[in-house]
Amino acid sequence: MLPIAMFDDEAIENTIAALAVCEDKVPVEVLHIYSEGLYIREMRAKAGTFLISRLHKEKTLNVMLSGKVQVVRDGAPVTMTAPTIFESNENERKVGVIIEDVSWWNVYPTTEQLLYKLEETYYDAVSLAPEKEAWFVDEAKHDFLASLDALGITEEQVYAESRVSTDIIPLPFGVYKAGVYKSNIEGFGVFATANISEGEAIGLGRIGGKRTQFGRYTNHSHEPNAKMVLLDSGDVVLIALTNIYCGSGVGLGDEITIDYHDAYLSARGE
Repeated sequence: MLPIAMFDDEAIENTIAALAVCEDKVPVEVLHIYSEGLYIREMRAKAGTFLISRLHKEKTLNVMLSGKVQVVRDGAPVTMTAPTIFESNENERKVGVIIEDVSWWNVYPTTEQLLYKLEETYYDAVSLAPEKEAWFVDEAKHDFLASLDALGITEEQVYAESRVSTDIIPLPFGVYKAGVYKSNIEGFGVFATANISEGEAIGLGRIGGKRTQFGRYTNHSHEPNAKMVLLDSGDVVLIALTNIYCGSGVGLGDEITIDYHDAYLSARGE
């Protein structure tokens, strides 16, 4: 067990700085629950994990569903055992050690579903998106243009379509393991925030002919890890082609990508 009682504000900031360059970060799964007027962010972490949370800009309702942690609150160590509910303070950062596997909710009264906007509203700014190698981005761009050429579509038409927002609808209420953040491939993209298994449904991309955030923001790749599948209902669902992994620390996981050529043909039922 770390000597957590010794963590004052200065020690916490020094630890954050040290962890920023630490390569031995462990995966932390984050799930996103959308309900009527609520966004719930569920964090799952394993026993033995030393955890420093993002800085919360506002007072936040916390619901600890399972597990046991030792955290620093108001400069003093506190052991918390689930189930428990409490409100964290404005500009508070939680620091602690997971004693037993934990599942933890932060609850926000909002209808917003785009994760990058939720992050900007409720958390301090950090760099999240993993950097893509230049060759990967170049290959993706080259393959993207080749796919458009094969379909007889111009790049300008695609970008014009991507900027249309009148057909965008919210995701159905439920639990999701991915969301939209800035992408190093192009603009915004869809990233895993929890582990997704091969064959698992990530979410609906089209519903009743309208696009969800997964239908609008999923980027193209020459090495896609997901695909759009047309359902009998006429809706389109995003399915994982491989295991897709969450990130470590506060970083994002794998970007979820599709082959636009295949997606176009799938949408047409071909």
